[in-house]
Amino acid sequence: DIKYGINDAYTLDMTLVPDFGQVVSDDVVLNLSPFEVFFDENRQFFTEGTELFQKAGLFYSRRIGGTPSGYFGVQADGGPNGKLNIIDNPNDIQLINSTKVSGRGKNGLGIGILNSVTNATYATVENKNDSLNRGEYQIETEPLTNYNVIAFDQIFKNNSFLSFVNTNVYRNGSAYEANVTGTAFRFADKTNTYSVSGNFSLSQKYYDNLVNPDLGTRYLISFAKNSGNIQYGFTNFLISKSYDNNDLGFETQQDITQNRAYVGYERFKSFGPFLRGRVYLNSTLRHQVSTKQFARLNFEVNYFMMTKQFFAFGGGADVNPVTNYDLFETRTGRLLAIPESRGAWAWISSDYRKTVALDVNFYTNKWNQEGRNNYGIRIQPIIRASDKLSFNLSTDIDKSNNYIGYVANVNNEPIVGRRDILDVENIISASYIFNNKMGLTFRLRHYWSEATHDRFYTVNETDGDITVYDDGNQLDVNSNFNFLSVDMVYSWQFAPGSFLTANWKNNIFSFNDIPINETYFHNLQNTVSNDQSNLFSIKVIYFLDYLDVQKRFK
Repeated sequence: DIKYGINDAYTLDMTLVPDFGQVVSDDVVLNLSPFEVFFDENRQFFTEGTELFQKAGLFYSRRIGGTPSGYFGVQADGGPNGKLNIIDNPNDIQLINSTKVSGRGKNGLGIGILNSVTNATYATVENKNDSLNRGEYQIETEPLTNYNVIAFDQIFKNNSFLSFVNTNVYRNGSAYEANVTGTAFRFADKTNTYSVSGNFSLSQKYYDNLVNPDLGTRYLISFAKNSGNIQYGFTNFLISKSYDNNDLGFETQQDITQNRAYVGYERFKSFGPFLRGRVYLNSTLRHQVSTKQFARLNFEVNYFMMTKQFFAFGGGADVNPVTNYDLFETRTGRLLAIPESRGAWAWISSDYRKTVALDVNFYTNKWNQEGRNNYGIRIQPIIRASDKLSFNLSTDIDKSNNYIGYVANVNNEPIVGRRDILDVENIISASYIFNNKMGLTFRLRHYWSEATHDRFYTVNETDGDITVYDDGNQLDVNSNFNFLSVDMVYSWQFAPGSFLTANWKNNIFSFNDIPINETYFHNLQNTVSNDQSNLFSIKVIYFLDYLDVQKRFK
């Protein structure tokens, strides 16, 4: 790793064949939705000095060194009915090197340049039928790839700015190339009362030697009144059917346009027992771009209050007064009708200055459909036992009953199932600070998700309604999923800018298609009895000051 101060404004960072084994484990979940899961970036190289690259919402650093694009295809071919025996199929890509230059000059212009190269990744397999191909061979799951991001951000008066961002992904061989160019802006009047903000981006995917690219567009434009007791705003958002930012960005939805309006009242000065408070009304209207199909109408009210003793609470309610249409759940482009619904939520947060603080969130939703509802609660006590020892505990329980969701595609016909889902997540975090140079952190997370189906349906092509599917008993789609992770890190700063870290990681993963219908603690006991993966690593970073070395040799 190299860090070099080019001048007072700009810094160069470089890393060669880095090892990110000490990064905290991801919060893995059972994903039944049509969208991929967004994971936070925990790798230090991609969290420091990367604010400029986030402008216009085009950069998702987890794409660099992530899961190979061909990984799941090989896994599918190696399944019980597949044609391959999988000997090795790496689930992440080796980062060869990464370089970034970022900073902001005295004139308010921020410049960021990032370039990363990842190695080609191969799975080692053999055919189950030796008569076809005897011996082991390799399948390329990801080619040698270059990732590049360039960002410019000019700051103006009154919290105004104008940004330009370009991302580019170049893959070796015959794979396509991807390029996305975007801009983001915000302009406010002299009093910063009114503002206009937004972004625009163009995606390009090249398959034929940089000619005839697939083009897609996305834009957002927003007008807002930002100050005073009464605030309001309006936002229009559109993303075309062909827009694709997922080679180096993160975008879950396509082919939608959405309008949102809001009005709110805020009190910034204390009144009665309260320090401040606000209440807002929101409305959202969504359509499909290509067909003009209505998709969603939603109304929401929410509020927030804080007392003079720094006890905060809030909540809200929302309603979908007409039948909405899910554009993505069936995975085929066919709409799924979602009946009218209503929901409510509430939360409290006590004073964090106290030795013991508590956060509690509760929510519930109900649909106009037989027994369909959802509710959940999250309880998070925060305990500061002393100036050196602190604990952060969290319990999150979510229960969905008679939820309708995609389960399979049979003869190009999307099949959805009625299921009950129970999600339970427990997290225990603790930290102990020995002194100003030495500390120990601990994090244990157990996530359990159980989904059981009792009825299956086809989706009508004309109106999105559902009809009972007689052959549903043949579908084996129930699931019982557990993931337990432990991360413990000891850190010691033994010299200025120099660190020794010792890290222990333990992961347990289990998945089966037969829900156990047992208590939480019985399930946890079964999970712990599964195979475990353990990683213990020691990492030393020594800061070598070039100027100091130069003086010693003069």
